[in-house]
Amino acid sequence: MKYLAVFILFLISSCIQNRELPYNGTLAVPGYFIECYLVPDDIYKLSATQLQPIYEDYVLDYSLEFDVEIDKLSLYRGLFREKATGYVFNYGHNSRFKPGSNPIVRLQVVTPEMDTITASTTIPESIEILNAKKEGDEVSFDFELSERSWHNYFMINVNTVYTDTTFRKIRFLDYSHISDKDTMRFECVISDDMYGSLELVARRLTKDNYDYQISLENAKDANSDHLVLPSSLAGNLNQAIGIFTCYTQDSVVWRAN
Repeated sequence: MKYLAVFILFLISSCIQNRELPYNGTLAVPGYFIECYLVPDDIYKLSATQLQPIYEDYVLDYSLEFDVEIDKLSLYRGLFREKATGYVFNYGHNSRFKPGSNPIVRLQVVTPEMDTITASTTIPESIEILNAKKEGDEVSFDFELSERSWHNYFMINVNTVYTDTTFRKIRFLDYSHISDKDTMRFECVISDDMYGSLELVARRLTKDNYDYQISLENAKDANSDHLVLPSSLAGNLNQAIGIFTCYTQDSVVWRAN
């Protein structure tokens, strides 16, 4: 596919962080954007929409009909909004995702034009927040590394929740190169103690998802700073833009006294 050096911006809710997804698109022809995050014991949720060429006004169109299967489970079409995160998705299933003995999960999406979009993902090991502490303006916790290096990609969220807004700090950690430690410690300074609650969320990511999240941050920087050159989104979909992945997570919440 050839791209023209003209950039567009669209906003799509991203459930993994409850934030807007910036994209410096350079599409010369229509394409598709698909985003699906599988979480053990959570329901199936997938967002699929069409990307318009650069010379057309971009509109999020959730009305298109796709045939969506995840490991032979057919997802049904609708328009849903997750109350806790605001994440919008248009394909789902009420069944809970239960990782089986097969370490690979596969996605197949057939478009209205009968093109086939495919992707696959591994299932990261579970993660547990250990020894979580809040002392003054500092929070910290420990978490274990895996013996398998490809399971040592992490995203840490520190969410400071106020009455009418939430501030989020995000840290991406690549420990795939570490082989001499079993446990790592995360520390973060909180600048304001007037919050209603403080939430730590630790996620273990696949390498594909780690690269994808980093590319989202780079795209956001390019949108906000014209001196930063735009970069394409990473992803693991064949014939589409986006991500099909799985992550595991754990969280701790402190309530204000």
